[in-house]
Amino acid sequence: MKPVEHTMASEELAEQWQKRKHRGRMAFGMVLVAIAALLILKELGMLSAAWLLSWPMIFFAFGFISLVKNGFRHPFWIFMFGVGAFFLSGMLYPELLIQKFILPAILAFAGLLFIFRRKESCRGPQGMHRFRHGRKHFGTYQEISSTEDELHINNSYSGVKRSIISKDFKGGEIRNHLGGCELNLMHAEIQSQATIVIDQHMGGIKLIVPSHWRIQSEVNCTMASVEDQRGTLPAESAETKILVLKGNVFMGSVEIVSY
Repeated sequence: MKPVEHTMASEELAEQWQKRKHRGRMAFGMVLVAIAALLILKELGMLSAAWLLSWPMIFFAFGFISLVKNGFRHPFWIFMFGVGAFFLSGMLYPELLIQKFILPAILAFAGLLFIFRRKESCRGPQGMHRFRHGRKHFGTYQEISSTEDELHINNSYSGVKRSIISKDFKGGEIRNHLGGCELNLMHAEIQSQATIVIDQHMGGIKLIVPSHWRIQSEVNCTMASVEDQRGTLPAESAETKILVLKGNVFMGSVEIVSY
């Protein structure tokens, strides 16, 4: 791939991340405005539906934010809405003894994941070297090596294990929802700086990077963490290789290690 194509792909990726970030901020602001309006109505004695300020509405709020931020494409909001509706119905109708339905609901949800689970894909900027695996890999890790300079992983309800072999790794994007992802960069090289954009909900990501790389984290965490568990970190110099992490992590973790 030519350097110009690399630059265009990186700029397109950064633009997409900025758009999702902007949509996410707008959705979060709308949720705050809605909560403020409901609190005002409550103080004025004009709020008859008190359940609108109950704790299960938190799931609806996060589902709405995910829905808007991802451009109405990712099904994670359905899961959040379903969990919120489940607990809200138990609060509004206690005679239903909703606790008895928790196990059947979990089993039904797991069954639906097996039936409708999206296939994971890994592709390069031009759609080359596309890897897919079906239901038999559900809940397991399938390791695949890639020589692409840019990484694109879209994983839901499953496990992904990738090993990158590139002499000019530029970064890429990891979208991980209710799943696990392990990315091995020990055989990758970056010229000066690479950027990985992370969009994760309720999952875990493990990054295996060379010990001499410096990690620059700009990730927004909500009930989540980004931990660099390497030992002695490299001193900054003119030849320091920098891996920049951007994006959002909700109820998950990003672990950085080195072998």
